Amino acid sequence: MKNVSSTPTAQTKPLETSDDLSILRDLRKRRDQRPASETSSRANQSEYSPTARLQPPSKSMPSEPNSVGYPEEKSVQAIGQETERVLREHVVTGSGATPEAAPSTPYKQVQVAFAIDVSYSTEGGVLEQEKQATLKLGAHLEAPARDRAQILPWTSIALPPVGLSDIQSLRPMGGTNPTVLNTADPHQRILQQCSLWFLLTDGMIEQPTVREFAVGIGENGLHGKACVVILFGYRPYRPVQCNISVGQSVFALAPHCAFLFHDVSNGEVFVFQCKGCFRSLLPEENMEVILTPETTWDQLPRLSYDRLAELSIPKPRQIASNAVFLASGRVVNLEDMYGERLGQDVSDEILGNDDNLKSVLLAAQSRGKSREIEHWVSKQRMSKRATEYLDRPDIDGAASKLISRLLEATKADPRDPVLEKDLRKQLRDAHDRNLRWFMQSVRREQEKIRQRNTIVSDALERVKLNRKSPGSPIMMSPVSPRPGQSGPREQTSQAYADWGSHAHTKDIHVPPDPPRLSHRKLHLPIRKGTANGSGKLANFYPAQGSYSEHQGRAQDLTSRSSSSPSSPAYQSYNRTSPFFTNPDVSDLLYMKGYKLNSGPSSAPPFQGRCNLCEDDNSPLALLLKAKPDDYETEGGFPNPGSNCMIKYPFAMGNFPETDIISSFLCCEKCASFVSRIGTSPLDEAITGAIPLVPLSNEMNRDSVLKEVDATLVQRFDLQILDQIFLSILYTKLDKATRGSEVVSEMFIRALEWQCRNFLQHMTLPARISCCSTGLEEDEGVYEPLTTTLSSILSNIDMPWEEGPKRLLSYPNDGFVTLIKAALDLDIVGPSDSHVEKLIFQRLLFYLAEQHSALREKMGPESAKEELCSILAGNQGGLIPGRFSVELEGLEGTYLLESSAYDSFRRLKEMFGSVERKCGVAIRLFLQLMANVDWDGASDEDFFDMTRARYWSSMLFTAPWDLKEEDCHEILKKA
Repeated sequence: MKNVSSTPTAQTKPLETSDDLSILRDLRKRRDQRPASETSSRANQSEYSPTARLQPPSKSMPSEPNSVGYPEEKSVQAIGQETERVLREHVVTGSGATPEAAPSTPYKQVQVAFAIDVSYSTEGGVLEQEKQATLKLGAHLEAPARDRAQILPWTSIALPPVGLSDIQSLRPMGGTNPTVLNTADPHQRILQQCSLWFLLTDGMIEQPTVREFAVGIGENGLHGKACVVILFGYRPYRPVQCNISVGQSVFALAPHCAFLFHDVSNGEVFVFQCKGCFRSLLPEENMEVILTPETTWDQLPRLSYDRLAELSIPKPRQIASNAVFLASGRVVNLEDMYGERLGQDVSDEILGNDDNLKSVLLAAQSRGKSREIEHWVSKQRMSKRATEYLDRPDIDGAASKLISRLLEATKADPRDPVLEKDLRKQLRDAHDRNLRWFMQSVRREQEKIRQRNTIVSDALERVKLNRKSPGSPIMMSPVSPRPGQSGPREQTSQAYADWGSHAHTKDIHVPPDPPRLSHRKLHLPIRKGTANGSGKLANFYPAQGSYSEHQGRAQDLTSRSSSSPSSPAYQSYNRTSPFFTNPDVSDLLYMKGYKLNSGPSSAPPFQGRCNLCEDDNSPLALLLKAKPDDYETEGGFPNPGSNCMIKYPFAMGNFPETDIISSFLCCEKCASFVSRIGTSPLDEAITGAIPLVPLSNEMNRDSVLKEVDATLVQRFDLQILDQIFLSILYTKLDKATRGSEVVSEMFIRALEWQCRNFLQHMTLPARISCCSTGLEEDEGVYEPLTTTLSSILSNIDMPWEEGPKRLLSYPNDGFVTLIKAALDLDIVGPSDSHVEKLIFQRLLFYLAEQHSALREKMGPESAKEELCSILAGNQGGLIPGRFSVELEGLEGTYLLESSAYDSFRRLKEMFGSVERKCGVAIRLFLQLMANVDWDGASDEDFFDMTRARYWSSMLFTAPWDLKEEDCHEILKKA
């Protein structure tokens, strides 16, 4: 085919067969006139018949008699079979095999073959320059090597080999088909025997021929030896306008190769690319030859053929036909690549060296395996690991040892001056070393992953580009240039496609500015919280105080499916994490599973002085403790591992089994080690820790609940775990503020901060009396806790609304938790009348519950007698001479157990206001319970019925305004 870069002079056509024969006869005649010593290395004349060259090789094809007594040569097919036999016996075929480096031979002593394209397009200047270049290259050979050197002229047929001294006999003829070098003997045999070969051409070939040539190179073992490809022609406007289709297969497969361009107009030689031993030809400033649509000839390194004489050429190595060499000498089987059978170390080596990557891409695509290599490359992406979950280091175990010493010393004497001056400072230093080393490791891994994925993306772009613009020199440019270099990374396939549509025309001037690749986004996987329940729904709420006082209420278990939908807070999320797009990892904690900052609007963490290392600049953490070993869970409480669905999760914080927060406060770094060691200075069994960081990130919330779930030994379903933990936090806070436990002011503030932190992101079923499996209607409907509580408080005077009724029926400890939540969410203020009204109504509902329970236990009449006895003043609680009740006086009666009274008093001033202002209204409600015939009504029915009567509405809407005379009027109507 015509050379696109040759001078566009007269139109030419291939010679006819008769012309070919006349030239061959002339060559044959001149050769026969030479002495035998000059022709001892020549092949049999009959092999040069054009007719024989155009026919498929066959064992039955006879050879002419050998007129000079040379050994009879084997047919092409026989040579190919012999080559495969040798390869099977001697070659290293396994992918990843790395034999020792092959010995090398100085260029001047190496056995060389010159495969010169003498197709008709070389007529004139091109062929003359090919001859001159060959003579220059041969001039640097020593005499023995020069005598052994063979010139293999080829067109669409293989022409007789000649020596360097006969190079002027070469004449242009025929077309361009380099596959004859693989199929015609003696060309095939001579190339197999040499250590270095040159491919000189000016032509271009179609892709089917490229593939055939590439396959033949492998089958004949030519891909194990060094080669120099020289493209001759007249310089086009840009280097990328040249066509390298003839030599691309050779460059792709040879372990050592230089691809040069020889300008016929002035004899200048430019380097398109080098690999292997030929990289030493490149100047230091051009160690990476970058070829883009914008690259000019002045930007390419120039070369003198004299430089080749300075090289040592590695001896050929035999490898299987479908294998390639890597730069290290490792052999890779391409079929193993396509079948994803390469070891990770081999894949890393390919992607870690641009020459390796370029070679396998070109080798695969030259053989028509674009789809296969594209699939393999796409599989090499590295996933971003969730760095928050990586193990944190403890260099030399220093921090762990110091924590252990501090724990022992703190138990012995917390004020030991040695702790102040020595151990605590050493511990802070150890924490700093650990965190600094970890963050540096994270940055290194991030950079490694970023580079790998950039290389993969660039390689995929290169595959697409090679497919769209075959034969372009760009395919020899670095696949993924180093940072700071321009190249394929900064081009898109569309830009190349735009260029490629004009690539082989003379009217190209300035290529378009290439667009940038879009930024790649990576997503952080978040753990999905799923229900793992046992299928049990416990209609269950805790005692108003100790568990043993209320164990009987724990027996009501109702069968319920565990396949309910999860809360949106624990369903799968797929968000782009700024951590992965920003190299800064300063938002990581030492504790696994958390981030310090959860977003641009995130609140700061809770910081304070650590009680162990005394660091003032780290987020503090709550330690989680297990129940004492000698404590036995009483019947009815969910067993470990039961994943039980509880009907009233906000009421679960007042059990010994849920008393899991230690009163010892320390920084998150110390907490990590304390939880590993498993003990605190308070002699508690520590099971985990929770850093006090914002929970606006699902990962942080998920990690908190994971720790809580482990400490509670999987007693509760994941869907309600946040509600249970909020109850635990408020219960611990109440004990701390009421003096039930000796704690620091910092600890109280930490609990208050965590309660508000948790509330900001809590969602729950719209009907709060149970979880998502608790109701047939509103199934799976979730809303923020703020919305639910706001709706309840705004509808408190509407007895037909379900929300208020369900909150009023919530057990006391859960009711208190929700009221405190409403206050912390700033839905209402402490003096808001709606809150007081809600507390008052819950008190009345509790009294009705208690009386209803006594009716069931003793019968309606006995219960009424007991109530009348209280109203007669026989058991206390009544104010003499007044129609009023003091709750303190009712404490201890069946109406008001001490534990219940304690729960109400957790509401402090709000409940105190109800006590002071609503004595008359409470007395009226008790009198109505005694006077009205319940007629089998439940406590809830009686409460709703009384609240719905018009004559008693004031009792519920304005209880503090009731006067004694108002009560008597109401009782008359009851």
